[in-house]
Amino acid sequence: MTDLMDQSVIKQMTADLGEETCLRLIKLFIDEMTDLHLKLVKAFNGLDSNAIADITHIIKNSAALYGAMPLSAKATQINDQLTILNNPLAASDNIILSLMENTLLQYNEKYN
Repeated sequence: MTDLMDQSVIKQMTADLGEETCLRLIKLFIDEMTDLHLKLVKAFNGLDSNAIADITHIIKNSAALYGAMPLSAKATQINDQLTILNNPLAASDNIILSLMENTLLQYNEKYN
């Protein structure tokens, strides 16, 4: 499986905040991404572009902050597509759902 987390980001967070605080924040990130994944599944099932735009906006920033760079990039692409370019969803955009699942799997394996 491809590494979906940038360890240099986590190392810098640990250096800046301390290991205990960093671990606590990563666990909050995992919880937030789990919740957002459920919301995003519902939004894709309902083809709710507004909800998808709102959710991907949150994901792109949070994922980047915690080193989940592929997830952040995909969320940014979808969010920009919907909000800046005003383009409709593409059938392949739901790939973000499996990307989130795999990202969560890696973070859970390492930090839970």
